[in-house]
Amino acid sequence: MHRLYSVSVLWSSDVPKIDDVDRVLSISIGDDWIRFSPTQWFVWTTKKTENITQLLRGTILPSNQCVVCALSLEAADGAAPEWIWKWLNDKMYYQLMQQHSGGE
Repeated sequence: MHRLYSVSVLWSSDVPKIDDVDRVLSISIGDDWIRFSPTQWFVWTTKKTENITQLLRGTILPSNQCVVCALSLEAADGAAPEWIWKWLNDKMYYQLMQQHSGGE
């Protein structure tokens, strides 16, 4: 079943490895993702939280900090470009439909 995740990174180095994280998300995690900021990604995948962390480990850790959280959103609010809200709302709707139908 697909889930929506938040990936947050606290860069301790002077040069964040943003492109490296993008590459891992594209190649190793696949599915769909967007970069909200240089420290925040939203990821849509069938992988588990610990799988995402493990795949990012070589890029982010040990010199930086990383938190990966599964999101269960029935509602979201904030200030962001319209395309981000469309992307999030599409994923939230699909995730809710999966939960209510009992599977994938």
